[in-house]
Amino acid sequence: IIELESILNKFNDSKKGVLEEQVKKTYIDWQDCAFYGFGPGDDYQLEQNINIFPVDTIKISQFLKELPDDISASSLGSSKGLPTLSYLILDKKDFSTSSISYLKIVVSDMKYRVENTLNIWQKTYRDVFIANKGTSVGSSVSFLLNAYIKHYERNYRDGKLGFPLGVRGNPISPRLAEAYNANLSNQLLVRSSAVAKDIYYGKSGLGIDDLVNNSDKKPSQSVLKDIENRWEDIIIKTINVKEPIESFVVNKSTDASSLYSDIQLQLANLKIEVLNTLSISITFDDSDGD
Repeated sequence: IIELESILNKFNDSKKGVLEEQVKKTYIDWQDCAFYGFGPGDDYQLEQNINIFPVDTIKISQFLKELPDDISASSLGSSKGLPTLSYLILDKKDFSTSSISYLKIVVSDMKYRVENTLNIWQKTYRDVFIANKGTSVGSSVSFLLNAYIKHYERNYRDGKLGFPLGVRGNPISPRLAEAYNANLSNQLLVRSSAVAKDIYYGKSGLGIDDLVNNSDKKPSQSVLKDIENRWEDIIIKTINVKEPIESFVVNKSTDASSLYSDIQLQLANLKIEVLNTLSISITFDDSDGD
């Protein structure tokens, strides 16, 4: 975000390619942060202000004609954040003075939220998080698992694939894809899938799997193996998505449905097997029926 701000502040026609690449990089890197919607990340409402899509093209057009004084309201989420950067720079290729001026406001709003979230994590919340032990409601593990599963369900499963695919009886809707028409949505899905798995396993360190394996109510070996296999299937299938989601759900709807099924079955493992093992309750509004 700091680099985006720097490019926009010094923008000229020679920096079009540089700006495009930085928008892509920032959008992809955001996937590493998106699952942690609790604590300061929730206080500063990162998800609601940084990655709400599809974009409100009418509102954006209005802002380009008359720059707004303030876009801090989360109700404007669909006309700011990364999707708006993607829409104007990667989709519309709009490098006009009004577009760059508005994007400076957009990036400033993002920077404010991310900087404050980071500062609080580093100065106070990290120690609070570590000290807040147990698995009861209000514990750090409960905060983490609820944020992780909420994002997995609503933003990863549905936002990245389910809604464009037309799940639950809805028609296939390519325009609902993340970063629509930016040749980026499949890369976002790949990165987010890898992050979801890495959080579960803690990469080479401690992860959710260690809590599960060390619990007195440890699931059966067949359940643990199913979780492992499901992650592998998800990673392999997402890597093999070689086209943007908006065309993938149309051209390869069978493959898209198979991938969605794996993501959905893993969600059931997380919400039933993992949460029951750790005696953690869902604290977000959950009407999904998993």
